[in-house]
Amino acid sequence: MGLSLSVATLSEVAIFFFAEKLLARWGTVRVLAISLAALALRLLAYSFIDSPGWVLIVQLTHGLTFSALWVAGVAHAKKLAPPGMGATAQGLLTGVYFGVGGAAGAAAGGFLYQTVGPFAMYRWAALWVMAGLVILGLSRLSARSTRAESAQS
Repeated sequence: MGLSLSVATLSEVAIFFFAEKLLARWGTVRVLAISLAALALRLLAYSFIDSPGWVLIVQLTHGLTFSALWVAGVAHAKKLAPPGMGATAQGLLTGVYFGVGGAAGAAAGGFLYQTVGPFAMYRWAALWVMAGLVILGLSRLSARSTRAESAQS
């Protein structure tokens, strides 16, 4: 467990170090989308692991699946917030991600682990993440469409 967390933490450091360049090059929404896609692949990878050594290799993706997602989420929350409310938006993101998300994930994950087993649990989690990625994409299309209609008016 200690080695696994160490590998994950090292991958976080690299992403946090280059976060500003990542966001400048790709933008917050693209980084979020890449992180979600990588997370779905990471969860699927966990569902096929049959040897503990593979966990360390999969843990190398933690930086991309957590750190990049977190940096992009915080930057996007600040960008969407009204002037002077950036910290509040970031606080709400933190509460939803770690509070609501953590509680819902623990409850759903525990239920799935008990009913379908750990491998299927990871596959279900990957499906939920992919659904989130689809929702992100649809929301961006909707926002683009709304901006185009406003520009024509």
